Amino acid sequence: MTLLSKEIDAIHERETQLSGPYPSKNPNELLRMVFLFPFSHAYSLMCGGPMGLYDLVNRSPGIPAVAERCPPVRQPRP
Repeated sequence: MTLLSKEIDAIHERETQLSGPYPSKNPNELLRMVFLFPFSHAYSLMCGGPMGLYDLVNRSPGIPAVAERCPPVRQPRP
């Protein structure tokens, strides 16, 4: 496990949920939006925009879309 992975896991363990889960939407009938987050987690300073859009899309029943987070892409070491 890399140092970055350990830091991410530690952040997730200390995370406080400020609101409930997203309302359910039927993804089969909606536009699917997939957001790529730099450094594989949403706590980077570069993620304010994508996280805001992700949250807005999933929390707003009037937006006919569902947002997902792209799974981290692991690069093989040379």
